[in-house]
Amino acid sequence: MTDTIPADGSSLNDDDLQLLRAFSLKTQDYLSESTFNKLQYTFPRSGLCNLRRARRRIECLSGFKPARYEACINSCINFNVPAYSDLDACPKCGQPRYAAGNKPRKPYIYNPIIPRLAGLAANHTTATQGQYRAREHVHRPGVTTDIFDRQHYRSLCGQYVTIDGQRLGHRHFSDHRDVALGLSTDGFSPFKGR
Repeated sequence: MTDTIPADGSSLNDDDLQLLRAFSLKTQDYLSESTFNKLQYTFPRSGLCNLRRARRRIECLSGFKPARYEACINSCINFNVPAYSDLDACPKCGQPRYAAGNKPRKPYIYNPIIPRLAGLAANHTTATQGQYRAREHVHRPGVTTDIFDRQHYRSLCGQYVTIDGQRLGHRHFSDHRDVALGLSTDGFSPFKGR
């Protein structure tokens, strides 16, 4: 497999297509890492590789890369913030940043949202689905069928967008391409621990 993406970004070679099909099978049918790694030996002419290399290649093909960060073991701080980047211990709780072998004690990965949104917008199917609010949904007063019928959304539609105290010349969701992001916190704890 090569490590370059086609210059025009519009086509994939046969090896990449095989890899994406195999990875899709893994994710849709919940194949274990061990089973995925056996595919390269079961189908030796397929050009498949192990899961670690597959993920790196797919990451390259996707056009965006997760950002890797280090946090205090007690979730006090993010060591990647300039004020803490040179520290070897947390200034809040005193816990060391690194474990044996100079490995971060609490690394985590952040997937930036902008490349994901750009990817969704670049796909015709998801871009069309994203315009449901403006093109298909019909609001009937007193009837709630989805989020676009809720009072908060309806009130936002009448308000001008304000950033840092400065009112802009357009209202929320006035353009059919506007995107509203929601945050689901199921299984997520914003404070120390999981």
